[in-house]
Amino acid sequence: MTVVREAIQWFRQLFNLETEQQKALKALRAQGKDTVGEFVGPWNGVCPDCGSTRFYEGPEGGICVNIMCADEKCSSKFNWARPPVNMIQRI
Repeated sequence: MTVVREAIQWFRQLFNLETEQQKALKALRAQGKDTVGEFVGPWNGVCPDCGSTRFYEGPEGGICVNIMCADEKCSSKFNWARPPVNMIQRI
């Protein structure tokens, strides 16, 4: 699997292909912010990156569910710990 990821990364660098989300994450990292595993805060039903209120739900387990912003330009992904915890963490 690592070889495939390295090949994809090489291809993207070769043709300078970056998604809007990758550009946004790169900007956050340049500001010194950790993006993977970052606890974003209490969940209020709004995407912290673009302000959208629409999400897709993914796999779930226990009180947690993976969610993805439904905005095509954003598509940020989070792990949401449902109430009573009600926190989101970037994945």
